[in-house]
Amino acid sequence: MTGIWSKAASAAISAAVSLCAVGTSISLVASDTPELNGLTVHNKGIGGQNTVQGRARFERDVVVLRPGFVFIYFGLNDALNESKFVPLEKFIANLAWMVERARAAGIQPVLCTIHRVIEEPLLKRHKREAYGNEGPNGKIASYNAAIRQLARQKNVPLADFAGAVAASRDHPGASIIRPDGVHLGPDGNRLLARCFLDAVGGQLTGKENIVCFGDSVTYGAGSNSAATAEGDTYPTFLRQIQIRTRQARPPSTAAAWKAGIARTVITPEKPVWLAGYGSKRVPEGKLHDLWLKALALEDATGRRAVLVTSDFQGIPKAMADRTCEKLRHRFGLARDQVMLTYSHNHCGPRLTGDLYDYYPVDAEQEALVDEYTAQMEAKIVETVGAALSKLAPANLRIGEGRATFAVNRRNNREAEIPDLLAKHKPLKGPVDHAVPVMTVTGANGQLLGILFGYACHPTTLSFTQWCGDYPGFAQLALEKNHPGATATFINTCGGDQNPLPRRRVELCERYGRMLAEGVETGLKQPMKPVSPVLRTAFEFVELPYERVVTREELQAELQNKNAIRARWAARMLKKLDAGEKFALSYPYPIHAWRLGKELLLIGMGGETVVDYALRFKKEFGPGTWVCGYADDLVAYIPSRRVWEEGGYEGGSFLYEYGRPAFRWAGDVEERIGEAVQRLVNRTKEQQ
Repeated sequence: MTGIWSKAASAAISAAVSLCAVGTSISLVASDTPELNGLTVHNKGIGGQNTVQGRARFERDVVVLRPGFVFIYFGLNDALNESKFVPLEKFIANLAWMVERARAAGIQPVLCTIHRVIEEPLLKRHKREAYGNEGPNGKIASYNAAIRQLARQKNVPLADFAGAVAASRDHPGASIIRPDGVHLGPDGNRLLARCFLDAVGGQLTGKENIVCFGDSVTYGAGSNSAATAEGDTYPTFLRQIQIRTRQARPPSTAAAWKAGIARTVITPEKPVWLAGYGSKRVPEGKLHDLWLKALALEDATGRRAVLVTSDFQGIPKAMADRTCEKLRHRFGLARDQVMLTYSHNHCGPRLTGDLYDYYPVDAEQEALVDEYTAQMEAKIVETVGAALSKLAPANLRIGEGRATFAVNRRNNREAEIPDLLAKHKPLKGPVDHAVPVMTVTGANGQLLGILFGYACHPTTLSFTQWCGDYPGFAQLALEKNHPGATATFINTCGGDQNPLPRRRVELCERYGRMLAEGVETGLKQPMKPVSPVLRTAFEFVELPYERVVTREELQAELQNKNAIRARWAARMLKKLDAGEKFALSYPYPIHAWRLGKELLLIGMGGETVVDYALRFKKEFGPGTWVCGYADDLVAYIPSRRVWEEGGYEGGSFLYEYGRPAFRWAGDVEERIGEAVQRLVNRTKEQQ
């Protein structure tokens, strides 16, 4: 290798060298960095191996160790070793298999491009004609292009080691590549470690097990400590750089947020029925894809939280509980650090446990829903991991727009709405037409994300094509207006709000445009910077039922002409027959997240009516966002006013959600209000 060493590469190596001037033992952690206790790095490289051999030992050397991350470096033998050649298509298939197997085991995979070699010494050991017209580095370029494409397709973090090495040339005193032309010297191993750390956001929590999995590069061929996580192998430098970075950073002086955004398509590939409306709705194509998105945040002291948004109709409690436990195990995220939201879209898919008795299902449909639900739990973990891996310096700003298509459905008859609007007559009942907006911009000023909310049911459409209803169209419009940015939606408190009139695609598109325009209005106004301080709190508050249903009532309901009530009664009776005693209350999830002094985000389970948003915004002041539809579909959550009025949202309809009662007790708003106040106070105490 000849030429001039680039400034970027020189800086990367110099930083790595300066950060690695401490001990080499992987099992020992400096006593003045207790937050890193428990970090373990395993060197699972074997010289001379290709992806076929790596795949054969993946279970033993990776899955059994249950790491948080697996750093995968393969390709030199697949592309360059005559006795180990693996065709490009099979090479990529093997890497894809490793990615999927890791994710299935709750492990975050990280891929890596392979470096160019020095051809002259390589060709003393291998025949030139073995590489065809491409030559050795031409083959490497083809394999790297495929690795990059796989990383994009699978939404996997990528360590671009090839790019880092290509930016360098023969720097005096730096041993990037050894004289054999292939294997890495100490500075090359340092640079590879840095690339992997950059791929996962540059910071680990210190609680992970990490497996470095690969061939002789990972093994450390030619080093003084090959096959170990000591000496000058890249697994050693991986940990040393991380520790020195943590020690060198004064935790109290950091001045910026870090943010990471990831997304994945969740449109079902099999005929899972559409959710909502209590009937059999077999999918018949799509208007656009459904999405799951994650926004990861880290404040100046390293505190993290992740907001997940989705086009689901609802997330059942059991699914949320399982997923949060996986996120705790996988990333060390406690329940207060994760908010799982759903738009309540009625053109999205069913999930296991969502509205137990609502649909006239059969065993085949239940199996499809169970399979899809398991896939979605895995996708949430995968997408959260991807968002965390992308954490990078960012700025947050908040503002507000307005959209007026939501109508209080309790106080206005749907059939009369078109005439009232045409005559410009005022509609009745409380509404919340505010559109809260938050932007995420990178350190270079690029707009990365737009988070926005609105209080309204996504029930414009009731047909059988997949789409995200008006929130989906709004997100598409914003992403078209702002290329490269990810738009994400949260439903605020729209339990008693409908988009009216409705039932036509053109109306759905129109409401999406109206909401996007409301967001754009917020973006054009002066937006308030959010200071980089994050505080989170969570609890389950017990909401009592008015009374639980009796066996006699259930037996009478078996003959009800309402099919949902009859199915509910039959299932409840089976529970009683099995000896189950009905709970007198339900554990209701509530979050409070405080972002600086500028933003308070309250997250509540179920279909909260608009009164909650109006109440808490008044109580806690400007910068308060009140989000329903978080963590658990639960049921409608009435305010005291709505409970006293009765009707669909406040009356005896809990059976639709599978609860062992007809109605909530009358004090649910009081209990929720007290819990929210406790949580908000808790976020203040953490300051």
